[in-house]
Amino acid sequence: MAFHIRELKSRRKKEKKRKKKRKKVKLPKIDLSHWKVTLPVANEKGKPYEISPPQISDFANNEIAKPYMYIDSTRGAIVFHAMPTNSKTRNTKYTRSELREQMEPGNNNKNWTFKDGAYMRGKIAMEKTSKDSDGKYHRTIIMQIHGRLTNEQRDLIGEDDNNAPQC
Repeated sequence: MAFHIRELKSRRKKEKKRKKKRKKVKLPKIDLSHWKVTLPVANEKGKPYEISPPQISDFANNEIAKPYMYIDSTRGAIVFHAMPTNSKTRNTKYTRSELREQMEPGNNNKNWTFKDGAYMRGKIAMEKTSKDSDGKYHRTIIMQIHGRLTNEQRDLIGEDDNNAPQC
């Protein structure tokens, strides 16, 4: 009978150790209700696939988004993945997984202006980046602020749309 008691005590100690090793699930503290995402995969029209509010709040269940945007529950973060593809947005030759704030959910035409100003703060980590056939790293932009030109500013610098030039 003593043998059985030792075995039981031994098991309990192991069970306690296992419980201590279990990590808690962490979820990102990000309200996506004013954000849209552009992913590096083409939609049925050949344009980059986008998820806008309110659908973006359920991105974790979107089969198209899963390879490019998912939750890392050990870090409490949203992970974005992109690689060079033919899915590009206007005014660029680069693909992206881009999270873009929308002042008015679902409206791409109401944005910050240069006059309004803007700032951005985030905690980021980049694990790796890909290289081209010559061994050079592909261009990687982690965070950027896009401005929006007024019609007067657009005409003054000769642009054909209201997207501000990127710095």
